[in-house]
Amino acid sequence: MKVLNVTSLFVLFCFLTRSVLGQEEQSSFGISTHIKPNDGRIHFNGVLNARITDKEAELHRYTEEFFNNGFDGTIEVTRARTQPGISLSFKTNSPLIKLKFAKLENSQNRKRRFTVFKDGIQTFDFISDLEFTIANPAKDSSKWEVYLPHFSGVKFLGLELSKGYILLDLPNEEKPLYIAVGNSITHGVGQTGTVDTYPYLVANCLGFNYINIATGGSEISTETLRNFEDVSPRLISILWGYNDVTYEADPLIDVMPIYESLVSSLCSKFPQADIICISQTFTTTVVGKVNPDNGIDSLRSWTKETVERLQKKYDNLFLLDGLKYVTSEDDLHDRVHLNEQGARKLADGIVKEFLTNNEEDK
Repeated sequence: MKVLNVTSLFVLFCFLTRSVLGQEEQSSFGISTHIKPNDGRIHFNGVLNARITDKEAELHRYTEEFFNNGFDGTIEVTRARTQPGISLSFKTNSPLIKLKFAKLENSQNRKRRFTVFKDGIQTFDFISDLEFTIANPAKDSSKWEVYLPHFSGVKFLGLELSKGYILLDLPNEEKPLYIAVGNSITHGVGQTGTVDTYPYLVANCLGFNYINIATGGSEISTETLRNFEDVSPRLISILWGYNDVTYEADPLIDVMPIYESLVSSLCSKFPQADIICISQTFTTTVVGKVNPDNGIDSLRSWTKETVERLQKKYDNLFLLDGLKYVTSEDDLHDRVHLNEQGARKLADGIVKEFLTNNEEDK
């Protein structure tokens, strides 16, 4: 994806509108047309559960049914209420666009980063304010997409456009769906925002929509199947188990049947989807902190054995060797989480695996 930094152009544009234009002309550029969150011309992406009114839009990547009934102690709610992969998109030719957000209650609030694309080009980035204005000095009709912070939950409160400008209709894009399942590695710990996470990079490379239903600190659980009732994915990746090794007191061998049940259920429910199981990527933590008999090597071996056993029944199941792509500490942000290089390498591996498995469809 091309990256264009127009921050300096934005600053110059705002300076000129204040310093050169007369008061009457300035008013035509002033933010004045309010767009409510429930305006149908605004699209919300990466969402399984949304509560949208004329006042605010609360957007979630887990279903309401999962929030109400699916928590079994393996997922922490404030992390689950964060929003990796969620974005909003709209089309306008307004020269100025003001976006308004507020903190999402009962959600984590780590360092905030919004990223904005204009017609597919990354145009504004590392925005931390809950209210910010983006510039379109050419006043061309463009599609804008705004990615929410991945570890700081927010609510969308609406838009304001320049006087006399409106939102334009934005056609729905029919794209295949990718769903990423896992823990903090997939959630995006180690990257500063959604657009550097491996699920985003996979979806962007393949031209897919995607939903990230991974949460930091989570352990393998079949309860996440509650999020698959109303979707039809073309690709599912699963990278799960590190926390089961590191923090679980029970023997790891007791956890693997849960993993097998999860994978088997997904393969059976979605025969049209490629299910890619990723064995544990490189980590410097090799034995459990709670139960030292649990080890990362055992997790890798049992993941491989489980997948190979299930492959005899399901031809849509594949195994990706995580160590083949995330190979050393050079790929890590800390003892287990990927840095941006590691995320790119793992994304490349998933894309390569998917394309190789579907060569006959080209």
